[in-house]
Amino acid sequence: MRTRRLCRLAPGRARGSREGRAGMMSVGNGAKLELLWELVKREVARQYKGSRLGVAWTVLNPLLMLMVYTVVFSGFLRFRARGEGGGVRYALMIFSGMVPFRVLADAMNRAPGCISANVELVKRVVFPAEILPVSVALAAFANGLFGLVILLAMALVAQGTLHATLVFLPAIWAVQLMLGMAICYFLSAAATLVRDIAALVPHVTMALMFLTPIVYPLEALSPKLRALEQFNPAAIIVLSHRNAVLYGEQPLWLPLCLLAGASLVLLVAGRKWFELERRFFPEVL
Repeated sequence: MRTRRLCRLAPGRARGSREGRAGMMSVGNGAKLELLWELVKREVARQYKGSRLGVAWTVLNPLLMLMVYTVVFSGFLRFRARGEGGGVRYALMIFSGMVPFRVLADAMNRAPGCISANVELVKRVVFPAEILPVSVALAAFANGLFGLVILLAMALVAQGTLHATLVFLPAIWAVQLMLGMAICYFLSAAATLVRDIAALVPHVTMALMFLTPIVYPLEALSPKLRALEQFNPAAIIVLSHRNAVLYGEQPLWLPLCLLAGASLVLLVAGRKWFELERRFFPEVL
């Protein structure tokens, strides 16, 4: 149903025709925004299609993961949060890192299939395919906002207050969104041309999770490993997020600003590369 609606929203005919090329030139920003909105809604709904609880899983998934990690790492392995806190404090430490990391991981895991999952749109309709990777990043961002609301509620109950440093969250999430869109551009184009990439990405995100101080505090690492974390984009976002939400401290401004600049460059480069490679999509789809 939504695919037919998207087809109606995208003007023109097949990509190779003169009418199709003219139609593609006429796709305005308003039409693109409407298409993007429909794609984001479809992307969010698709994750839980056929399940009885539907979008309620956007709340249940992070809570279940939080429960598992808290029991394993705090109960069995005796990891502790900063300040030797266990239990609720450790759960908050995990969740404050898990929420932003899941946004990045979800975007990475779903980006490789976003072109092949929309073959009808990409091949048969004059369609701005460049918005497909953006829709994946925005859907992951939207899902992450549900987790953020739960995190803030948990922090308020556990700590009795929320820190004024929450005002820095929009800056942190803006950097994360830019990085996510850049990664989606590169992964979506690369995985369309080389299908093996789609099978590799989940292993990369799993490794990245354990290389990022999410289930363990940064202080648990040796000084050398701690210094290396400043080159880990996920760690910069997670630690900045944790500082603002949990500890009432400033984000890691210098690494975060450098990451923002790098993400912007990667976003522009990723968009350019996507445009160059998209002409090969019909041959491999």
